[in-house]
Amino acid sequence: MLKVGISLALATLSYFFVEAPARRYLNRKESQRAAFGALAATLLCCVPLGNYLRAINYVNAEERQVKAGGLRYDDRLTAPLVTLMGDSNGSMYGRTVRDLSHQLGLRLHVISVAASSPIPATSGDDPPLWLESLDALRRDRPRVLIYVCLWTKFVGEQERLTRAIDSLVPLADHVVLITQPPERPDSGTREAIRSGSRAPFTEAGYVRGQRNEVDALVRALRRASVTVIDIEDLFTQADGSVRIQGDDGQMLYQDRTHLSGAGADLVAERLRVVLQASVSRASTN
Repeated sequence: MLKVGISLALATLSYFFVEAPARRYLNRKESQRAAFGALAATLLCCVPLGNYLRAINYVNAEERQVKAGGLRYDDRLTAPLVTLMGDSNGSMYGRTVRDLSHQLGLRLHVISVAASSPIPATSGDDPPLWLESLDALRRDRPRVLIYVCLWTKFVGEQERLTRAIDSLVPLADHVVLITQPPERPDSGTREAIRSGSRAPFTEAGYVRGQRNEVDALVRALRRASVTVIDIEDLFTQADGSVRIQGDDGQMLYQDRTHLSGAGADLVAERLRVVLQASVSRASTN
């Protein structure tokens, strides 16, 4: 009842002190031009600013950019090249990889594309994105290729995943794969937590089974030129439930299958170690 009372009181105050004066102002013809001008000016400022902020915080290539090598960072340097390739699960590490590459003095090309699948076809002709990604890698020959997809796309298709990695290995000095994090259950959303949902947040049994199956396939791809970063423990509690929030209270997930910026940053130190080792190893060969 208290919440309802507060809502009604705020709605009433809003009507009398915001909505009604605004209507009276806009009903005057001489005021409409100024109001619409202010709206246009606001849009002209806010839309580019929004696009700029999104580009800073969500590093993701458009499919049309892949053929030309994708997004390029610190490309004027003569430093070793890192390439990030994948779908939206690759792009969720984009900001983290960009910042790490900059800190380590490495160049970075991003050819990961959200809402697309840079993977070979099950049969028949391979999709254009896969072929264009391979072309970009042949041309650039990165020191390190970070390849991350929603691996459950490969459930029941081990040969397809193996074929993908076999095709990528010759095109980079070192390939890095990252296992798929646990899926966030619906009980772990911000809205659910505000409504009273509390830990443990448990991954659905069939979802966990599929993820464990495909993560095992990814781990089995380890070899001299392929490193697998296993992140299971970073997002799993001691009781096996999903870790939804960091120690500082920040949400670690953007949605069911994608990590937030804070979640991706949890993987940063493991990525740093692998990047440093890969670059150092290649330099001494």
